[in-house]
Amino acid sequence: MSKNIEAEDRCLINEEQYNRIFNDYKNSQNATFLTLINHYFDDENLSIRNSHQMLRIRSTNDKDYELTLKVKGDNGDLEINEPLSKEEVNHILETLEF
Repeated sequence: MSKNIEAEDRCLINEEQYNRIFNDYKNSQNATFLTLINHYFDDENLSIRNSHQMLRIRSTNDKDYELTLKVKGDNGDLEINEPLSKEEVNHILETLEF
């Protein structure tokens, strides 16, 4: 299990700006593309979200899997990550048992 503090700055771009950045990058010799699939979890009352947390499973290129709990903090979010196997992910997604 790993723990770290994540501090992000975000900016909103429109579709034209996105396409310009994407097209510039995809023509680069150093271009590397990843496929990320995120599965977010909460209950019908949004208890996790309302407690300023987030729980997800992320798949990267359908070969690396990670369970992440993010806890909102004043100076960045505490991110707790646990690697998972594909079998563990399938079990969680099928049964919603962690």
